[in-house]
Amino acid sequence: MLTLLLDIGGVFYLGRPDGAFWARWASEARMTSDALHAEFWHGPDIEAANVGAIDATEYHHRAGARMGLSPDLVRAMTEEAFLAEPNHAFAGFLRGLRAEGLAVSALTNSWSSEAQLKARPLLSGLFD
Repeated sequence: MLTLLLDIGGVFYLGRPDGAFWARWASEARMTSDALHAEFWHGPDIEAANVGAIDATEYHHRAGARMGLSPDLVRAMTEEAFLAEPNHAFAGFLRGLRAEGLAVSALTNSWSSEAQLKARPLLSGLFD
């Protein structure tokens, strides 16, 4: 059986944080855009999340503590950063391929668990 192996970010969710994102969230966090960008993208907690050593909730707590922000604010920022611009057309295309018998799997460094990923409306029922 043929299997299509895909990532999640950049495939099913196309958005990436831009200057407007950093400016808006920097105002909310009472930091400069550059400082927020550096603190959000770098550090031991993001590296731990990227390799699965901690989950998203733990990242939100650790990064929030490190930046002096609430975990809820970090979660909202993370969700906007990584779940922007859902690619509904591609998901629909893959659903059609699955209906024809193609297996679809994901290999990703997403901070979400398999159950969380499969529960997202865009991804629900999409992967084998």
